[in-house]
Amino acid sequence: MQLPGKSSSLSLAMLLLLLLFAGCGDAYLDLFISQSQVKKLLDVPSVSTPSGKIIGYYQTSHQGNRYEAYEGIPYALPPIGDRRFKPPEPITKQPSVTIANKLTKHCLEYERITFPSGSHVRGDEDCLYLHLYAPIRKTNASLPVIFWIHGGAFQYGTVMENEAYYLMDHDVVYVSVNYRLGILGFLSTEDDVVSGNMGLKDQVAALRWVKKNVQYFGGDPNRITLMGLSAGGASVHYHYLSPMTAGLFHSGISFSGTALDCWTQTENSREKAVKLGELMGCPVSDIPAMIRCLKGIPASELVEAQVHFMPWRLNPFTPFGPVVEKFSENPFIDQSPIKVIKNGKVHDLPWVASVVSEEGLYPLTEYITKDEALEDIDKNWESIAPHLLDYYYTIPKEKHNSTAKLIRKHYFGDEPIGEENIRTLTHLVGDRMFIVDAEKAARAQAEANRSPVFFYYYSYRASTSISEGETGSSEDFGVCHGDDVYLVQKNPFVTPTKTSSDMAMHNELVRIWTSVASKSVPKIGQQWLRVNSTKKPFEYLHIRGPSNSRMESKDNLANKLTSPQFFNDWIKTRFAFTLSIMLIVSTILFLAIAQLGCSQDAPTVLTPLGKVQGHYLVSNGGNKYKAFEGIPFALPPVGERRFKAPEPVKSWPGLLVADKFKEACVSHGRDLLPTGGYVYGVEDCLYLNVYVPTNKTNKPLAVIFWIYGGGFQFSTLNGREQKYLMDHDVIFVSAAYRHGSLGFLSTEDEVVPGNMGLKDQAVALRWVSENIEYFGGDPDQVMIGGLSAGGASVHYHYLSPWSAGLFQTGISFSGTAFDCWTQAEASRAKAIKLGELLGCPTDDIRKTVECLRKRPAYDVVAAQAYFMPWHLNEFTPFGPVIEKSTDKPFINRSPIDIIRSGDAYPAPWVTGVTSEEGLFPIAEFALNETIIEDLNKNWESAAPHLLHYYYTVPKDQHASVARKIRKYYFGDKPINKKNFLTLTHLVSDRVFIYDAVKAAKEQAKASNSPVWFYYYTYRAANSLSDSASHSTENFGVSHADDVLLVVGNPFINPTKTEKDFAMHKDLVKFWLSVAQQGVPKFGPKWTRLNSQKKNFEYLRMAGPGNFKLETNNDLGKLRFWETLGFNENKISS
Repeated sequence: MQLPGKSSSLSLAMLLLLLLFAGCGDAYLDLFISQSQVKKLLDVPSVSTPSGKIIGYYQTSHQGNRYEAYEGIPYALPPIGDRRFKPPEPITKQPSVTIANKLTKHCLEYERITFPSGSHVRGDEDCLYLHLYAPIRKTNASLPVIFWIHGGAFQYGTVMENEAYYLMDHDVVYVSVNYRLGILGFLSTEDDVVSGNMGLKDQVAALRWVKKNVQYFGGDPNRITLMGLSAGGASVHYHYLSPMTAGLFHSGISFSGTALDCWTQTENSREKAVKLGELMGCPVSDIPAMIRCLKGIPASELVEAQVHFMPWRLNPFTPFGPVVEKFSENPFIDQSPIKVIKNGKVHDLPWVASVVSEEGLYPLTEYITKDEALEDIDKNWESIAPHLLDYYYTIPKEKHNSTAKLIRKHYFGDEPIGEENIRTLTHLVGDRMFIVDAEKAARAQAEANRSPVFFYYYSYRASTSISEGETGSSEDFGVCHGDDVYLVQKNPFVTPTKTSSDMAMHNELVRIWTSVASKSVPKIGQQWLRVNSTKKPFEYLHIRGPSNSRMESKDNLANKLTSPQFFNDWIKTRFAFTLSIMLIVSTILFLAIAQLGCSQDAPTVLTPLGKVQGHYLVSNGGNKYKAFEGIPFALPPVGERRFKAPEPVKSWPGLLVADKFKEACVSHGRDLLPTGGYVYGVEDCLYLNVYVPTNKTNKPLAVIFWIYGGGFQFSTLNGREQKYLMDHDVIFVSAAYRHGSLGFLSTEDEVVPGNMGLKDQAVALRWVSENIEYFGGDPDQVMIGGLSAGGASVHYHYLSPWSAGLFQTGISFSGTAFDCWTQAEASRAKAIKLGELLGCPTDDIRKTVECLRKRPAYDVVAAQAYFMPWHLNEFTPFGPVIEKSTDKPFINRSPIDIIRSGDAYPAPWVTGVTSEEGLFPIAEFALNETIIEDLNKNWESAAPHLLHYYYTVPKDQHASVARKIRKYYFGDKPINKKNFLTLTHLVSDRVFIYDAVKAAKEQAKASNSPVWFYYYTYRAANSLSDSASHSTENFGVSHADDVLLVVGNPFINPTKTEKDFAMHKDLVKFWLSVAQQGVPKFGPKWTRLNSQKKNFEYLRMAGPGNFKLETNNDLGKLRFWETLGFNENKISS
């Protein structure tokens, strides 16, 4: 067992290490050599996983970078003996150390070439291993993961040596996997004896292993992208269709293979199994007995027998492949792929599919240089076509000949098939086997899903091609099946470094791979529109060469040889319309020119969704900036879409005029409106706004994605937030989201899982990731920031797979996911009560929701007052919930569970509070002696609502907890105007500060990414409390006072005094440093939280230029609140 590039002495040392770790005890280590000395001697990477230690070795990338290689990691038990033909069994007990330093044997395969032994078979039945490659990281940030599935028509193929060679120069973890092939991987008796799809289930088992373990190798388990070529590409697509893979990946690329391709759907499987039994001399009248017999036959003999199912020159090339499992308790797929997609059961995730221009060179390259093969095709076309074109089982036998004639006539006319028209034969095979069904798959999935589908057509012929290896000739037959992939992976066929043009193309293709892995959106430098299922012409990106890609459209992508006569007839038919059409066209053209003249000064942007026209506004500093207001990012959540997850907008027709700020989402405000109610806004409200300063350079700008606050019940967005920031080099985006019962109702099951408002934000954030570059923004420099409920939302995005990879940094101002009011309780009971209040049936929750969908949105939101019984408190009756009964939850565990499990998204995070946070909400009654007296007299009944513990403490303890809190803060004093500051601090500590400190500590402890905390005590000339209290009295530094010195608002004017404006400038520097650099740098040294230190260290912001690090281990009266045992932020048992 020699390590590549290592001496034999090191190999002996490795053996010694294996011996010692594998169970011989630490005493032997002490006897020979210490563990640290061994590791230093060997210089090998090792990783500790929950199942044991894995030792790999180092390899060197194309650019000379050293990276870690772990080759031969077992992910399932060997599928031998009685486990043959069965789904993979996970390994329950791993050895304490696994040496993973060499590629394992191929899975048994029937190759299309003849080996020196005279056989087509090679490999091993014990083959369920994966290989993982990880660059040496420069930061602690987790890297996106590419999970590679090799091709080979489901009959052959394996992981190639050093295939990650080029990708290891980029920030991505690469995993490749072996899986069972041919008869051993895809035999099916079409019943529960051998249900089939063992090879696909192997891939699932490997994917589960990666999901569970890749974090220990530096990979992000929430950013796993499936990629595969040919049968690997089809496998990727099949994983979108299987319930087995739900939640295991976040995007995928299918290169030259989809689940709709004719050869990826196996027919007559039982008939083939019985024939195999006959060939092997097994009893066939009893299927279980036949299978027992087949399990006793040498595996190589079974695989050798595959030749009997490929009668014409090893065609059809996939006799054993994926099947529909109708009689299995746990099927990989139980309907045909097209039915799964049409029924909407496909995983709603971004997907890229592709083809190359001469796909048919697989399998034609094997015989297009052989005259006798071409002559055979020409003479015996009618008998060969059903096998070559894979329709032997899908068309009645009596129609085989007529179908073959029809195809031949369409492509060749009356010409013979020969060397002169090889290209035509290639296109015929390519259309049938790959391109027609790839287009159909992309269209169908784009129609079924909200997530985008992208498609490319590749026609760049590099200096070498895989066809050269197949034909033994350097003749240019076109762009072969696999040529695009082999410009990225190291392989024996194509070398991307051979010419500068090839290398440039390599770089662009690598960008597609890494952008999808990182962001789920393909980037190549050109505009790439998603597939629009409503348009008849099929739109795709045509990649012709380096820096030569463009969007094209065709009614049918597959090459059709249209006769000149047909074209002439088309012209004659159309000519009769010419005169009348000219008049119409000239009128339309005149109107278009007139409109252009009126709007020529308006800024416009072309996005993949369509063209957007905005308008200009002027910043505080007098600078003109672009404003695009009212861009729809999701379909209106009305009618049947009420209470459902948002559906992304796929495109808009023509020009979208985005020059008006939209109305707020329906909200239950806290101020009585002139109309007499508290409700305002509209239900059709899912729009975002993009503000772009004048960019003096061509460098993409950092992006601030702003999430407004409002207790998850109302909107505080005003359209002026960006006023001051537009004097700086940053793009500002704000988005509306649903509030209250419309945004956060939950029945705690699949009927209404909840979190619609957070999902709105995530869809808007994905829109930014996919489109902001067209506005001049950098999708790799997105900071999410938010105040109050917006700050808590920011924190929730760190905890959700919906948002992973869509942002790089975040700031939570006065709100975290730990705050008591940000975790809704008793949601199902509230949903039922809401139904009662609105006269809906409540004995059947589905009928309750159906009824609520028909009630006016105003009435649904107005009813929220019932759940805020004490002066509109508790102020968040409907908010974020844990979704335990849904396929695609925003979160499925409590925030503290997610963080302590190490599953929070590893990005830098800043959070902080102000000194008098509790002025929201109590500034509303600061001068109202009646309410203060009510609070004093009825403290025990008011406190559970004001302090948000009505549901988190047993009711029989409500009063005693209230007394304990009062005693701690007030002693024996009454609650009155004189000690209003004490009341403010009480509410501040409970509702904001205590949980903010806890959140920061927990995240700093669990994450390698930095966490910073600040405490803000600067009182400006004005405060949010002025508006809430209807007074200019100084009650302290209110909730939001720090943020309102930066964003434009009606409450605080930062230019009112020189001191306020100086503070404004310091805070703007703080925001910009996080957005642009990921680190808060604006003058003072600000130390990240150190979870190893006992002291809680934070930055105190006391005024302009007055910032200093402080320590307070009891900020928010943490010790006291810990004694009360609230049922929140506790680890699940």
